[in-house]
Amino acid sequence: MDIAISLLRRGGNDQSDVRRRLDSLTAQLDEHYFKLSEDAGTTTPEALFVFRKARAAAALAFALTPDSGQLHEALYEAIIASTDQADAMRAADEALRAE
Repeated sequence: MDIAISLLRRGGNDQSDVRRRLDSLTAQLDEHYFKLSEDAGTTTPEALFVFRKARAAAALAFALTPDSGQLHEALYEAIIASTDQADAMRAADEALRAE
């Protein structure tokens, strides 16, 4: 995830190797989240934390795609990963309006 953030800060995109690794991480984290939730019979704080990590990895993967049409997916995943979704939506809205 650190590599992906560094690439985004430098304006890098179309990093297919990094995206593949992020997609794999997302799948692993999603699987772990489902297992934790299934074992507990509910969504525990630990499961929710794993879910948010999966969404953050997915957001980075979408952000690194060369397809600008995937921006909405990156934003959705980033907002869902946030512990304060209303604040995340405001920040995304402000950033988009500034462009």
